[in-house]
Amino acid sequence: MNKKCVIFNYIPHKLKNKNKFNKWYNEYEYDLLNMFEIVKDILESRHSEDEYNLNFEKFCFLIYNSSSTYIPSF
Repeated sequence: MNKKCVIFNYIPHKLKNKNKFNKWYNEYEYDLLNMFEIVKDILESRHSEDEYNLNFEKFCFLIYNSSSTYIPSF
């Protein structure tokens, strides 16, 4: 049974090619760590730890799915 989405503008973000993500992650690992630390510091300064659940892996997938997934070739 195939379920159709009821939200007309919903775009599912499934990670179809894990290898592409791994290459992307390896290229941007340093930047991702810095971005994660910045977001974590902001959240800690504004909220208590009980109010948010921050996970580095989920953060990376969020950034990957929101990015152009460009991998520079040098």
